[in-house]
Amino acid sequence: MQGNLARPLCVGEITVAAGTPERTLRRQFQRFTGQSPVAFHRSLRLQAARQALQGDRAENEVTAAAAAHGFSHFGHFAALYRRRYGEQPSATLGANRESLVRLPSHTVYDRVPIAVLPFTSQGCGESTLADAITERAVSALCRTRCLNVLSSGHRLSVAHPSRIVAPPRARYVVCGRVQSLRGRVQVAVRLFEAATGRHVWGDAFEGETEDRAALEGRVFEGVAGALPNRLREAEATRAERGPPHDRTAHGLSMGALRDASALTQATNERALEAAERARSVDPGFALPTALAAWCHAQRAIYYFTGELGSERDRARRLTALALGIDNQDPLVLAVLGTASTLIGDLDLAEFLIGKCLAIDPYCPMAWQRRGWLAVYRGRDTGPADFSRCMMLDPNGPDRFNSLIGLSHACFHAGQYDQAADWAVRGIAERPSATWALRIAAQAQAHCGRAAEARRNVALLLRHYPDLTVSSFTGAVPLQEELLARCAEGLEAAGLPP
Repeated sequence: MQGNLARPLCVGEITVAAGTPERTLRRQFQRFTGQSPVAFHRSLRLQAARQALQGDRAENEVTAAAAAHGFSHFGHFAALYRRRYGEQPSATLGANRESLVRLPSHTVYDRVPIAVLPFTSQGCGESTLADAITERAVSALCRTRCLNVLSSGHRLSVAHPSRIVAPPRARYVVCGRVQSLRGRVQVAVRLFEAATGRHVWGDAFEGETEDRAALEGRVFEGVAGALPNRLREAEATRAERGPPHDRTAHGLSMGALRDASALTQATNERALEAAERARSVDPGFALPTALAAWCHAQRAIYYFTGELGSERDRARRLTALALGIDNQDPLVLAVLGTASTLIGDLDLAEFLIGKCLAIDPYCPMAWQRRGWLAVYRGRDTGPADFSRCMMLDPNGPDRFNSLIGLSHACFHAGQYDQAADWAVRGIAERPSATWALRIAAQAQAHCGRAAEARRNVALLLRHYPDLTVSSFTGAVPLQEELLARCAEGLEAAGLPP
């Protein structure tokens, strides 16, 4: 399909190319993209035409872009384009011509260069472990698609980050030290900015001298799980420090990811704005489209809007669009799996999260979302998945949702006291996520903590005055029996029916 964007394909051609019966093909496309094969190919052609209109050739014309991608009827093309992107093709072309002088002259999306320096050690025994950990750190970071991992033969004394000697193109440097102390082995890992020596992240691991393989594995998981999130946060901050007109799609996306992960209405609005800007800068970069899908899905479940159906539809369209751009990036898959979970497309969500973990089994976001899928499906594997997420990145952006997920998992098991405690703990760590008061209240009502439940519902209604039990049950994709227990607790706590 990607190789045939100059003309429309009929379903027969797609069926022959896929080697799949037409009925099966239609069913699979509907399941995984929400569209028929022909409609999905038309979406790809529309996206390619939009990219042509947003290209750096000012002589591009709308009719030429349409014809080059198989749209022979201009009026039909304009109608499809406006329905998909909310503007006329001529508006896209005009905005692009006005902004050409302001767009960055360098590549708008490029991988972040990071160097992994050989870990230092004190003796021969530690040297072997240091070399092994260095290799595994490189392997861990290579799983993150946005990184360009550079090698360096220089070693560094981690006590003196100002003496960093790294490849000239490196923006960040990972280094570490291995040492033995009183029969135990300690490993310190640090992340610095290459230009300034500014400390970005660090962690320490310790294990028995006789069990170095287990220690090596823990260091590997720590680097693979936590370090990519710290890099994304650093990149979001770095992008904000630069001139607004010089922000790349990558920098904008890192800011959108950070804001979307905060799960509040204000940060949702900022994240969606940044994601849409990133899409306009680089339409071929899938992550901002995936983030936009997640933002619309959040609006449909966290009471950020009353238009639940339209927000779900937008999330589905953007999910299909992002998958058409890139269906191999683990972060894109994790974000889209999260969005699909929130809007109730659980089969697609399970497929995307499973694929993400097959590519990158150390993605905390995917483990957190796998836990929620277990909750929504009524399985008892959720707590293990949430614990795995928090083990990989104990202080990461997915911790809060894992705590709230543990509350839901305990609620499902009838452990209402524990469910209330997990929810209270999560809210204490992120009080700005006021929608989570609902999860605390429903558990408190069931375990006899009626005063706390009523107080939390009163706070909830202060932020969401139109919220009712029926609007809640229409937004959350829980199984009927669990949903009924949640509704019973909320009504007992004072939420209007």
